[in-house]
Amino acid sequence: MTKKKAKVITKVIGRNDKGYYTISGNPDYISVTTGMSKVFGVPSSMIKYYYCKLGYDEAIADREAKGEYGTNAHKVLEDYFINGVHVPEDFTHRAECIAEKYNELGLEILAGELTGYSHKLKAAGTMDVLAIYRDTIYIIDYKTGSQDKHKECMQLGTYGQMIIEMIKSGEFEHELIDKDIEYTVKGLVIHIGREDKTPKFTTFDEDLMKEGAKAFKNVLNIIKYRKIKK
Repeated sequence: MTKKKAKVITKVIGRNDKGYYTISGNPDYISVTTGMSKVFGVPSSMIKYYYCKLGYDEAIADREAKGEYGTNAHKVLEDYFINGVHVPEDFTHRAECIAEKYNELGLEILAGELTGYSHKLKAAGTMDVLAIYRDTIYIIDYKTGSQDKHKECMQLGTYGQMIIEMIKSGEFEHELIDKDIEYTVKGLVIHIGREDKTPKFTTFDEDLMKEGAKAFKNVLNIIKYRKIKK
């Protein structure tokens, strides 16, 4: 898998503590995951059950452990696939399975940890991996928590819309990308559990990605409606 340099033309400032990105000086680009959390947040009853079941101290420790594992897993895979750094021994099998999947799909990695955005949606988000095979672009996301195909499809579908907008406007450049080509966009979620050493793969085709992007537009409309009601 070749790693050639990608370039985002527009100035991007990462997500702030309220879940918004600053794009071209505009600080109001909502994070895709923040938008989904505002509408599909975990019900308070589930949070109470979680804390009651484990106990407060154990629940806090469990959440911190999950967060630490997720951060480390993303860093290890980015170092391996983007920067060519060897993975720790206990992560070798996971990395090899993912590399095998990439090779099976014939993927060329375009970028890792790439912030995408849409001026139309006023939204942004960070893609774990952006890859390509011929005229098909893959949005790849590493997940270390529980699976939710509906939210995953919405997230990746929106990222797909973002990268197509960026390519057509000339705001994303790469030597393997031609902005005159009509690219197909697919999604690939890679689930990397703490206990299960073998990753699980979920693929979203072009139609599902488009449906996911449409669903996120509805999320934004709900957020706007709530603001008006206030």
